[in-house]
Amino acid sequence: MIEQDYWFARSRRPGSNRMAPINAKGWFVVLFFVACMMIGAGLFGVLMFDGKIMAAVVSYALFALIGAGTFIWLAQAKGDRTRTVDDYRAAAKPEDLHDQLGGRR
Repeated sequence: MIEQDYWFARSRRPGSNRMAPINAKGWFVVLFFVACMMIGAGLFGVLMFDGKIMAAVVSYALFALIGAGTFIWLAQAKGDRTRTVDDYRAAAKPEDLHDQLGGRR
């Protein structure tokens, strides 16, 4: 059986449905969400300064929807609901295996 490449895992608290990133791909999704929010806020400020209230609100809502929608979709699609973040951190890493076999650094 081939294990799926997970980007997110359950948070530490038992019974929590929150997902947290466990590798670089998951952190990239979080960074994409933050970038969308910052771009939307910047456009909102610029457009409000020019007096284009409706365009400012629509642009911010559009960027927030794109960022949040992508984040939620990928957290559900690439999330491991059985293991927690701590389980992934405790898993053996290749450098640990090297040390177990008597290798030196």
